[in-house]
Amino acid sequence: KPALLFAPGVKESKWLCDMLNRHDIPAAHIDGSDVYIDGEEHGSDPEKREEVIDRLKSGEIKVICNRFVMREGIDIPELYHIILATPIGSLASYVQVVGRVLRNHPDIDKVIVQDHAGNFWRHGSPNQDRDWSDFFYMTNNQASETRKKEIEKGDVDNPIVCPKCMMVRKSGIKCPRCGYTHSENRRMVIQRNGQLVSLDGPPVSKVNVKRKSDSETQWIRCYYRCSRSGRTFNQAYALFVKEQGYHPPRDLRFMPRNDIDWYERCERVKHDDLR
Repeated sequence: KPALLFAPGVKESKWLCDMLNRHDIPAAHIDGSDVYIDGEEHGSDPEKREEVIDRLKSGEIKVICNRFVMREGIDIPELYHIILATPIGSLASYVQVVGRVLRNHPDIDKVIVQDHAGNFWRHGSPNQDRDWSDFFYMTNNQASETRKKEIEKGDVDNPIVCPKCMMVRKSGIKCPRCGYTHSENRRMVIQRNGQLVSLDGPPVSKVNVKRKSDSETQWIRCYYRCSRSGRTFNQAYALFVKEQGYHPPRDLRFMPRNDIDWYERCERVKHDDLR
């Protein structure tokens, strides 16, 4: 069925395209300057791209390979399968990429997201509810950092992999597919050379937070210094950690109430929006 493949680079995308064709799976490649199809390169133009997409919709081509050029600005509701053959560092990019296959189509009741690079663990399920009102105004770095901090604080449930049938579920000790009961939270790592092993616990280690008698005083000093020098609250926090040697709690006076304000310069956030 119609599929998109996202590769780690243009050369890799073309290589994967050739490998699919060699195994009798008709595939094409599209990048910012070329269209690669039937073993030939063509200068990229709107008509040639539309031809490739139409051949995908009709079933003549099964897979379109690309780096990231097809993560936005395309509308192919017929897509059934997306292959992530590359890590995606940005949460915003991940949402855009998986969104290509989540378009509504009257004849499709489910889709396949095939992840080879740990993006599911890094960014969460494509079906996850998100705070879209905040997410819409965040930069790529802000969205990714917010996700990481949610994991560190334990605000996000880590997916559980059944060690017997490998089904992934959100919570609970009993697997809804095979009925196997287990309490440990495990995930698999990417294999390079060697043997696959299980990893216990969350994908991001929790930060060891300490509260000392002078934590608030030291933080307020960092806050005023960074306000005068035009730095952000995150930079002020990093300065505190560097100078004091530990991570303070994020509920001290003159710290932002809203997570998104941590990315703003200290002098730009009103005192009413601080603790």
